[in-house]
Amino acid sequence: MTQDFKTYSVRIPKGPISDFVDESGNGVYLRRLFYQNLGTLEALRFGDYLTSKELSIDVCKDELPRYAFSEVWAKQIPKVIKKSKIIFILCEGETEVCYFKDFATCAHATHKVKVKKGIDTAPLRLVEEAEKILLFDQSHDRKLLEIWVVFDRDRHISYKAAFEEASKFPQIKIAWTNPCFEFWLLLHFRSLKQEDCNKTIRFTNPLTGKREEVIDYTVFTDKLAEFLPGYRKADKYLFSNLRSKTPKALGRASFNQISPTVLGSSVGLLIQRLCQFLVIHKNFWDKCEPPVPKDKKERNDDT
Repeated sequence: MTQDFKTYSVRIPKGPISDFVDESGNGVYLRRLFYQNLGTLEALRFGDYLTSKELSIDVCKDELPRYAFSEVWAKQIPKVIKKSKIIFILCEGETEVCYFKDFATCAHATHKVKVKKGIDTAPLRLVEEAEKILLFDQSHDRKLLEIWVVFDRDRHISYKAAFEEASKFPQIKIAWTNPCFEFWLLLHFRSLKQEDCNKTIRFTNPLTGKREEVIDYTVFTDKLAEFLPGYRKADKYLFSNLRSKTPKALGRASFNQISPTVLGSSVGLLIQRLCQFLVIHKNFWDKCEPPVPKDKKERNDDT
């Protein structure tokens, strides 16, 4: 059903977003608001069009039926601009940092999704760092909605302890992958089940003194190389390269997102949470080529 434009036109105070307000002070969902709420190519084009033509609200209303995304107007702008809540993502490795930073950039949400590499790589230490960040926020800014801690099973001796510690804080969530982040990446190309884990590693956990058996992560890094030639850790455009395949990865990951002691990953739950938080629409997943690095572009120009 087509939305009534006037229902969603409200007055916004002049200030940081004054460039996106018309002469009457009415918010019309121009460029930055498109970025924050949708992150879709079609919405960006429409926003640029309205801006370039300096159209009034009445004219914008007439222009809207020509576009097939009336849902753009489905979220009302609040009359009072408040501090936006933030989702904080604390990662074990640089690869995960690059992946989620690229996601935030593609969604034009770097102001709402903060990504940081942890001081330590041990799961329990990461959760403890998340606790400090959360407690500081509660006593100062109060901007954090949630903190997601991202880590792998690997051979971490504090893996199980990290879940026990995180359960004490409702705002701390864990996006785990067993055995490694490459498993989540491989789900973009094919389904994987327990029978794919034909290699395991046994070791003694010094914290418990017990023998533990974990999946050999090299199985998945080797398989990923077959589908993603040239894959390297800490790729700045890792999400961009896999963007169009993400919906399938979300479906394939559903076989296990709740039992971190066996093969599976809950990274998909974090992706879905971000989509809900940022109001990401389905056409966000359309293939989008990553930007060419400056040094590479210069070399191509020389040739």
